[in-house]
Amino acid sequence: MSKHIPSNWLPWIAAAVPLALSACNQHEMFMVTGSEQVAFTGKVDVLFVIDNSASVTEEASALMRHFDTFIDTLAGDDAYGQNTETLTDAVNDYITFTSNRSSAIDYRLAIVTSNMTQTNWDSSSAQPGEAGLFVGNNPVISRGDADEKHRFLQAVGCWSTCWGDLPSDQSYPGHGGDCPFPESEDGGATSQYVECLCTDIDYPEESVNWQSNDLCNPSGIEQPIEAAFIAICRASENPPEECWHDNAVLAKDPETPTKEADWFLSNPDWLRDDAKLVVIAITDEGDASNLSITPSGLFEGSQDEDPDPYLKAFESLDKDITFAFVGPDFRCDDDGSCEAFCNAGAANKPSVMRLMNLAAATGGFYSPITDGDSPGEVECDVADFSVHLEELGRLMMSLQTAFRLRAVPEEDSIRVYVDGTEISHASSTETGSDTTATTYGDAFDTGWSYDPGQNAILFWGKAIPDFNQDVEIFYRPLDGNPRELPI
Repeated sequence: MSKHIPSNWLPWIAAAVPLALSACNQHEMFMVTGSEQVAFTGKVDVLFVIDNSASVTEEASALMRHFDTFIDTLAGDDAYGQNTETLTDAVNDYITFTSNRSSAIDYRLAIVTSNMTQTNWDSSSAQPGEAGLFVGNNPVISRGDADEKHRFLQAVGCWSTCWGDLPSDQSYPGHGGDCPFPESEDGGATSQYVECLCTDIDYPEESVNWQSNDLCNPSGIEQPIEAAFIAICRASENPPEECWHDNAVLAKDPETPTKEADWFLSNPDWLRDDAKLVVIAITDEGDASNLSITPSGLFEGSQDEDPDPYLKAFESLDKDITFAFVGPDFRCDDDGSCEAFCNAGAANKPSVMRLMNLAAATGGFYSPITDGDSPGEVECDVADFSVHLEELGRLMMSLQTAFRLRAVPEEDSIRVYVDGTEISHASSTETGSDTTATTYGDAFDTGWSYDPGQNAILFWGKAIPDFNQDVEIFYRPLDGNPRELPI
């Protein structure tokens, strides 16, 4: 395959380092792609934050009905297993990834609710689903688990949803743990379906079942960002001091070592050192993590749409985190003006903009939870969650799209081509509430960017290559010579 190379590049092209996914043989492919890793990792730890208020019942049904879309997009038929004992193994791992990213994503899923209170249950301490604690009797769901779909549906339907009164369908065929989603007229769950799904759940209190108000957020105040932060703190082997910020639910006695705190590693066996982290929150409200009547302490005012305090807090966890939100349908112009189309949760603009800005800051996405045609509507149709879950699967795969370079480049010399077409350098995404926009984190629009920390080219937006596209990266190495591979 021939490529058109600009003539002004020819004098030094021999010193440049080309990266192409169309090499002649496996070992050559592994070397020219510039990967300096002997082993390949495609690990992603995923945290779902579910709004467990009474107004999100239909959305919970939609999430459960279409969860197969997420699994099918991301997992395929077989679980991915690495075998990196030799160079040949490493080459085969890399080829598997570049030819079909979905087959190489090793994920772990966990779920919390956006409820940050500890008053639902009779116990004086937090229970599953409260204050950043994972839900479920066996909460961490891994790729390849034989019952991964069933356990996810239980985590949502039996632990994280405030069902209220569900319609009845006496003809429902499910029984004995074999619980197909009902083919109801409105496409939602029925009481027989949820009863079938939750038949073997062991709740902390004998009086609790899937119909109990104990599963509902008692305050009605949703704090998805704070819930995510505390959940990760509970999963971290080295939680930073930001985890016990002012008014946080995690207390820290200065005289007691962190590892002796009762909340230390209370979300075990989920967070991995070498995995990327994706947080997806589903809510019909905005984020109220800064309200003085709820646990927070990272914001000075309740009308702040700048997520920077939480960005700094998440950075203290030393994790590569991307946020995605399915939230209120606020449509915003470039000038920052927003209009609500469907707003059943009575969200305000700053609380929604904070979610949007956090997603933009971390390279994620924000999608509407409802589908409305006119501004100002309160009740609208639930959005197509199959689209949301497919988008989430694609996001997780695209986060693995980092093309590492063999030499440190002169940044001005970098040129990137996909299928022979030059890709433009991405611009920083700017957001803010003032006339002076503020850039949150390292978020970019469509194109490529260079990350000096990884010494890698990252693709963004519509420029992310598909599996079968050829990627070539040309650059002038510093000092004119590429580094030698350590293999």
